[in-house]
Order: sequence, then C-alpha cells, then structure tokens
Amino acid sequence: MNISKNPEVGIIGTINFDRVIGDGFEYEDLGGIMYNILGIHYLSRGQINIKPVVNYGFDIEERIDRYLQGKPNIDRDGFYRQKSKNPRTILKDVGREGKEEILKYRVSQLSYRKISRLIDCDMILLNFISGRDIKPKTVRKLRGHYDGIIYTDIHSFVLGINPDGSRYYRSPERWQEVVESSNIVQMNLKEAITLLEIDKEPGQLVSAEIDEIGWKFLELGPKMVALTEGSEGARAFWRGRHKKESFSVKPDVEGDAEGSQEATGCGDMLTSAFIVSIFAGYDLKGGLEFAVNMATQKYHHPGLSGVASLMEEGREIRSVSINDIDIFPQ
Repeated sequence: MNISKNPEVGIIGTINFDRVIGDGFEYEDLGGIMYNILGIHYLSRGQINIKPVVNYGFDIEERIDRYLQGKPNIDRDGFYRQKSKNPRTILKDVGREGKEEILKYRVSQLSYRKISRLIDCDMILLNFISGRDIKPKTVRKLRGHYDGIIYTDIHSFVLGINPDGSRYYRSPERWQEVVESSNIVQMNLKEAITLLEIDKEPGQLVSAEIDEIGWKFLELGPKMVALTEGSEGARAFWRGRHKKESFSVKPDVEGDAEGSQEATGCGDMLTSAFIVSIFAGYDLKGGLEFAVNMATQKYHHPGLSGVASLMEEGREIRSVSINDIDIFPQ
C-alpha cells in the first residue's frame, strides 16, 4: 500500500455547480465531492494526500483552480476535463430533512481505467453525487482489485432523473453489489428506506425500526453502516471478528445562532471528518462523534467557502498507513 509520508485517500464522484435557494438567501458555488476534497484537506490540516478521480465540465475549471491553489496535497492528475458543460444543480433547501433538486447537464460515468489509479491508496471514498458517477459493476471490479477500505456514501444513488432534470427516489438495480463491495457504508434514513423499499417516511420510524434497518444492511457484508439522522446525529452498526454492536451519537456542539443555516454539504462533511478521525487514531464512536459535530458546524457555514472555517477543528494525523490502525474492534 502507500509508502509515502502521509496517508492517501482516493475520492470517486462528481463535482456539481450548485445554485442553492434557501430561506432568505441564495448562492452559487461548486459542490459535490469538492466538499470531501476540501473537508479532508482542512480537517487534516493538509496531512492527508488526496487523490480525486472525477470527470468535470470545461466551464468550471477556473473555479476548481481557485479552490485548489496552494494545496499541494491534492493531486490534480485524476481531474479529467470534458468537452461538455459541468453538471448544474438547483437545490431548493428545506432545512435538515432534504432538498428539492433539479439536475442540468451530465458528464460521462467514470471507467475502471480511470479509477484504477487509486489502487495504492490507503482508503477510497465513493460518493454518489449524481447517482450515476460509476456503475455498480465497476464498483465490483474495484473491489476485486483493491484490498483496502472502500467507504461508500449512498447519497444520490437512490435518485432517478426525470426528463426535465427533476430527481425522484427509487431503489436502483444492483444496489446490493455496491453495499456488498464496501467496508463502510453511509446513508441517511430516506436513502436507507428507499433502498429497502420500506413504505414509510423517516419521521414515522421508531428507534427499533431504525436499528432493524441498520442490521439488515450490515448483513450484506460491510464492516460498518452509518445511518445519519440530521439534527439527531447518527447511529452506527459494526461487526468485528467475534461480535457486532451498535451505538448512537448526538451533536454536542452548537453552531453560530446568527446568520444563514443550510444543509448542503453537511453529509459530505460528516464523511470527511470521519475519515480524518480514522487516520487521527480515534475509535469508531469517538470518530463518529467528531464527524457529527463537524456536520453540525457546517450547517451554520453555508456553501463551499464555509469549509475553510473548520480548519481550526483540524486533527493531527498519527498514522502513515491504514495498515497501522485497526479501526474495527474484534
């Protein structure tokens, strides 16, 4: 695996250009895996080498350059410029529960040839930003050639696309292959019940039903499943060699009560913070607590530019390689 001084994290997904319409405010900025790229960068204080693989539209190149300038730990060799316009999303924010989303323009799906450059990374994050970033069979092929940790954020994998670009929830074909190929799987409750085709809304679920959902996903093969619950925090289900357990965490920090509050990027920040916590030597519960708190902080700093404000929360990276840490209790 990686023999460089710093750990290496590969990131697979899409960069969006977002137009976010919130309660009394509106902004436009890059989104998608840019939240993961910058989140991991700032929360690790540049101590993790980041290797994204992404197809992006020609019209956002200058914006990408501005955000990545002066960050030598972010590898640009996996950024593939396309002749098409970049995906653009209109997000009408409805708070912590979700968004109405319209997608305009698309880039081609990532091939195995492109993502194979990540085989030597200590960890690979697969974030389904568009939902069609990569095919399930390509994820399966990656699993067959990569023995490190694959961390999958289900995200928009559950969203279909209408002819007018509006998104709708549905359970995609071959989703089980994606879950089975992952070591860590993250999703919110809406995404979870969509995959399992449960005829309820998240607010109708009682705690025992949420636990049952978590165990069902764990039975498919991941070592850990994280179900995010918005302002209620998250709960995790994991299995070691001899036992399996679950735990819940709630945010213990409060963001700035003044100013805008908006949920875009919060789930991505939770993912980024949890990854950083692993390389900082946290146990699973401590890492998820840190991740939930960083997602809460992000809620009070809207937009991609708000990620830099979290740098003061950064953690010292202790591990040179994922082989140096045992993140799953036995």
